[in-house]
Amino acid sequence: MLKLKPTLFLLAVLSLFSDRVSAAIEFRTLSVNEGLSQSSVLAIAQDEMGRIWMGTQDGLNCYDGYSFTVFRHVEGDAQSLGDNSVNALFADGGLLWIGTASGLSCYDAATQSFENFRLEGRNMQVADIAATAGGDLILATDLGIVLFDRASRELEIRTYLTGISVHAVCPSRDGFLVGTSNGVYTYSSTYGNAVRILPQMARYDIASIVADGDGYWVATHGNGLYRLDGALQVTARYDAASNPGLVSNYIRVLKTDSAGHLWIGTFDGLSIRDPRSGRFERYVHTSEPGSLSHNSIRSIFIDAQRGVWLGTYYGGVSYYHPLARRFGVLRHDPTR
Repeated sequence: MLKLKPTLFLLAVLSLFSDRVSAAIEFRTLSVNEGLSQSSVLAIAQDEMGRIWMGTQDGLNCYDGYSFTVFRHVEGDAQSLGDNSVNALFADGGLLWIGTASGLSCYDAATQSFENFRLEGRNMQVADIAATAGGDLILATDLGIVLFDRASRELEIRTYLTGISVHAVCPSRDGFLVGTSNGVYTYSSTYGNAVRILPQMARYDIASIVADGDGYWVATHGNGLYRLDGALQVTARYDAASNPGLVSNYIRVLKTDSAGHLWIGTFDGLSIRDPRSGRFERYVHTSEPGSLSHNSIRSIFIDAQRGVWLGTYYGGVSYYHPLARRFGVLRHDPTR
């Protein structure tokens, strides 16, 4: 069982009574000064012990509330991390699945070792990971959709959407929505591995897709935010010009919290959409203590205690909890 610091433990308990995002959000920043291996954080996940895992461009980090443990590839050690550049994380029981710049790795907490998987003769950059209804994995890669068979522990050599870079996979009613450099596709292993494009979203570079109770949110690189209903029809588009609280049309990542707020990480800061009013609130880096550590947000994760972790391109991680009135900001020292 993870032993949390008293402040974190108190927040974990009190969070059960709060669904509200404070208007005066203040962040705590974790970066290389606290032991993070590198300050560009591309993926975040939480394991069954409550530990927070962070993937960077130089290693995999495990944060236990006190300190970081860093894992890197060791030349000649087959049980070390397969690649130091970590783009995606997916926690599944005692296993942590890791998408890297060259393939798929799996960390087993029981053995404290890694198992690595690669397509024969090819590097495969994994951008996102999800589980199928049968428990296998579906990978978003620069080679298309790649499947991983958990029973045989083998990657499917064949790919879907070959030649199209896949950025995101989101479970849907009939399979998955797949976000690519060339629009949104549906994918279903139930119906003969059928892949079909959504005509209304055919020309966009898709960064992220998330589901909520009524439909889906789709983020694009350059064309703002789209709303799809349960029938996968576009019902609304939001752009920065029409919605001042939306920081940028260049969106990298989306996440919804338990109260229905939509967290929107962009190239130029953070926006949060309130489900009741439909309004967007914007947050950007400033010189003031408690601001975002960096405007370029690459990953968002909401933990089991409702804390929000924002991985940035060069500012480490900004952490927020609805009941944290104020945290001191720990500054990044570029000389370390």
